[in-house]
Amino acid sequence: MERDLLILGGGPAGMAAGYHAKKNNISFSIIESSNKVGGNCKTLSMGQFKYDTGAHRFHDKDKAVTRLIRSILKDDLIKVSAPSRIIWKNKSVEFPLELTSIIRTVPFHLLVKISMENFLNSFRKISTFNNFREFAYYKYGKTLSELFLINYTEKLWGESADLLSKNVSGNRLKSFNYLSLLKSFSNYGRKNEEHIEGSFFYPRNGFGSIFDALYEIIGRKNILLEDPVINITLLKKDKYLVRTKSGKELISRKIICTLPPNIFMNIMEPAPSPYLLKITNNLKFRSLRLSIIALNKDKFSNNASLYFPEKIYPFSRIYEPKNRSKHLAPRNQTCIVVEVPCFSDDIIFKSKEEEFNDFVNKALFRSNFIKKEDIIDQKAYSMEYAYPQQLEKDNEFQKVISFTKALPNFITLGRNANFKYLHTHELFNQAEECIRRYNS
Repeated sequence: MERDLLILGGGPAGMAAGYHAKKNNISFSIIESSNKVGGNCKTLSMGQFKYDTGAHRFHDKDKAVTRLIRSILKDDLIKVSAPSRIIWKNKSVEFPLELTSIIRTVPFHLLVKISMENFLNSFRKISTFNNFREFAYYKYGKTLSELFLINYTEKLWGESADLLSKNVSGNRLKSFNYLSLLKSFSNYGRKNEEHIEGSFFYPRNGFGSIFDALYEIIGRKNILLEDPVINITLLKKDKYLVRTKSGKELISRKIICTLPPNIFMNIMEPAPSPYLLKITNNLKFRSLRLSIIALNKDKFSNNASLYFPEKIYPFSRIYEPKNRSKHLAPRNQTCIVVEVPCFSDDIIFKSKEEEFNDFVNKALFRSNFIKKEDIIDQKAYSMEYAYPQQLEKDNEFQKVISFTKALPNFITLGRNANFKYLHTHELFNQAEECIRRYNS
């Protein structure tokens, strides 16, 4: 079967590309390995409870993309104002950090250090950083960074901040610095709605409903599910032959690839050089193990997300779907999703569901976050390729990008394919640009 365009992967990036391809009357096929589109942005069910595979939200950072999503979801895209908090030393600190919250929580001698460090930093002008720790110290000071940022970052990405790239957080910290802390003090009582943890949009029936709606718009005939790509061959006359596990063979002159590099680079013919394959195969992605817990209580908290930077907690974040949309849980009951970062080859990821849930529950019981008698249902979910673990030594990955750019009409799109932390609105923008390039 020959198509104008083949899109490899049916996650957010692939579905966004499919939407714009359909809009431009391009014949295409999306090839997805799992039984449902959405990648790591699915909304799943546990009885009467719904939950997202991640603490997703839609940020109104690009008006055109917001209009697009609203046109897809209509009245099901709702505005949510649910604050997030950091749990530190058994205390609750507002996130994004606000000076008044820090003053109430942090000992006075540390407040003095935070102020002095950031005062001195204001006279330093540095544009190059060797790692994430240097970047954090320069932007927020050593003390503030070590209290709330470095430990959380190392837990989430599974590596020392001395080795992590300064880019691991994407744009999440762009609007947060010591100046914004001082500004928050003068604006006390008004939330920072410009920060991505403040006010946001959210689909009434879960974040995955964006991609479920796109599935219907794109058309089932244009999407192959449960059929992984096993080979990409560049033929003569700049055509590609893509083979799938079920034996299907699809031909196209153009490919948009959203697959992780360590997958697509290893199934290409002619094969890339051993040097490029070595770079690719040394890349690491952080995985997540989720414990979804239904509780026989109205609420767990009033927050969209709770962050846990300290090592005493094995989890990094807890989010409560009901605080995003009341339609995700029955009345007078709620559910929480506990995220435990890990690697796909470690004991946490490989442990049996019951063992993993017991591991999470012990930590929750120990800290008196929940009681055993409140649990009415529980399950675990495993998620690979959750975050690209960007290390400073991974700068060689640009050589892989250069290789793919040199291929005829082969475009990499999305977080995994480009090994870069991106948000949904950025993916939709990039997908539209890909289709524009296709038509040019």
